[in-house]
Amino acid sequence: MSFVMTEIESFLNSDLILNKPLSYKSHAIQIGHHFMHYLDEGQGPVVILLHGNPTWCYYYRSLIEKLKTKFRVLVPDYIGCGLSSNRSDQTFRAAHRVEHLQEFIRSLNLDKYSLVMHDWGGSLGTSLALSNVAAVDRLVYLNTTLTETESLPKIIKAAAQPFIGKLLTKYSRRFLKFTTEWGVCKKLPKEIKKAYYYPYQSI
Repeated sequence: MSFVMTEIESFLNSDLILNKPLSYKSHAIQIGHHFMHYLDEGQGPVVILLHGNPTWCYYYRSLIEKLKTKFRVLVPDYIGCGLSSNRSDQTFRAAHRVEHLQEFIRSLNLDKYSLVMHDWGGSLGTSLALSNVAAVDRLVYLNTTLTETESLPKIIKAAAQPFIGKLLTKYSRRFLKFTTEWGVCKKLPKEIKKAYYYPYQSI
């Protein structure tokens, strides 16, 4: 009997997914023509972990391990980031990413959840929460901002500029290298930095 994989199964069996530097099982949902990759660990009240830029679900590897004993921990990669579909010819604004998260929640039939948000995950998660107030249990903010661009650090403001931002974040790994070198309290081991770079090997 022949077996034909679905598009999602093909996506989940790609080398990028199978060789990821994480031991957790990968899952995916389809949103339009894109696949959103996510992790789904543990059982209990739902906690959604939203990463920042330029990281991906790998950022939460230690927190997942702590939370999964008491919670169902969901960790999506935004489309265009991490292990989700990434096409260089497409650009998403914040509103698009919030819509993607809304679809993620609908696809998993989630009616109650808490949000843990890092970096720009704070802005996206807050917008998501305001649209789903009755569904939100708790909000946890980690090193994020809900302020205007003018008050951000220089490197973040530079990344927000159309031309410079694309050069730093879309067409190169410079912003990722800057943040893993200068945006940390303690120097990261080479294998950790390599893992952060993993989804972005092609740029």
